[in-house]
Amino acid sequence: MNPILQHSYHVIDNYQGNEPLANYLKAFFKLHSKLGSRDRKIISDIVYSYYRCAKSFNAAAIEKEEIIRISYGLCGKYQAWAQKFIPHYFEKEELSFEEKLKVLRDNNIDFNTNILFDADLTFSKGITKEQWLFSMYTQPLVFIRLMGNNKPQILNKLKAKGIVYNVVNEKCVSLAPSTKLGEILWESEYNIQDISSQSTSEYFDFSPNATVWDCCAGAGGKSLLIKELNPKIKLTVSDKRASVLENLLERFQVYQFDRPQYFELSLDKSPADTSELENRTFDYIVCDAPCSGSGTWARTPENFFFFETKKLKAFSNSQLIIASSALPFLKKGGIFIYITCSVFEIENELVVQQLMKQHNLSLKHQVLINGIEKRADSLFVAVLENNNI
Repeated sequence: MNPILQHSYHVIDNYQGNEPLANYLKAFFKLHSKLGSRDRKIISDIVYSYYRCAKSFNAAAIEKEEIIRISYGLCGKYQAWAQKFIPHYFEKEELSFEEKLKVLRDNNIDFNTNILFDADLTFSKGITKEQWLFSMYTQPLVFIRLMGNNKPQILNKLKAKGIVYNVVNEKCVSLAPSTKLGEILWESEYNIQDISSQSTSEYFDFSPNATVWDCCAGAGGKSLLIKELNPKIKLTVSDKRASVLENLLERFQVYQFDRPQYFELSLDKSPADTSELENRTFDYIVCDAPCSGSGTWARTPENFFFFETKKLKAFSNSQLIIASSALPFLKKGGIFIYITCSVFEIENELVVQQLMKQHNLSLKHQVLINGIEKRADSLFVAVLENNNI
């Protein structure tokens, strides 16, 4: 077997999905330092292509090495020098994905693009199972939010380096996934954030000087967006991971935003220890709840490959606990914004229904932001009002 395929096979055979594939590959390449940059790129491409496609094969009817080769032929960014790694019937690189599927059928290879973990799994309104599954075969674009008012200068820097980009809107630019922005732009000039995530701002109708709590802030993507669009609001952020909060505060400093008040809180336990918040209440609470991440799996196909549907119930229960722990701090008449990057009803509409029933909330709006046509992520947003008097 070719050494490149051997390394790729070794990764696929040993990686168990317990950490991000990107981290595993980084450690693997560190151990195999003799691999050149071109070799590392093709191994990465072969491995990612495998996790995009492997579920669609009848594994009992085809050898694993052939699955790896076909997957790379279907989804890889192979060049002329990499032809030896693909089956002979994919020699024409200009074939579209649909044409390649026809080639597989003509060669009697069983490849099913409509495989899912559980046939009864229900998707949120606004996206179909078929759309979502087909999107797994294509890597999404990178989207950046232009920070500050230096759009012409930023675009000129990209042009000067020959970077192909597309202006999505006044603040958003899309680029190829492999673009190394850190070598071109200052950190303060841009923020990597998917266009669907940026679009959640349409539901951040915050009044001036409002109090806002981002209760699952993570690395701060939504918090930064909120503060950029609403500089005068009084922002509070929390997360259960201290290291993540430190990252968030560093990013606020990079973009020269006022430092938000922050708390390390674990809201996923019932009852949650929220004593640090004391008797505070907020006009708005944003809950970007931990979820399966299924709306982002085209970026991380290893999660698609290893995921088990039985985990969805645990995610749903956790989301309900987190939201229920935060809601007592919402002012009467206040607005609760529930967000996930899932496409599954059990994590989206069904959680919203339980929240409405248990906490006297009314639904003002809910939507699945389907980013597939834009080669972007998909997110769910629900806007709820506190009816308690």
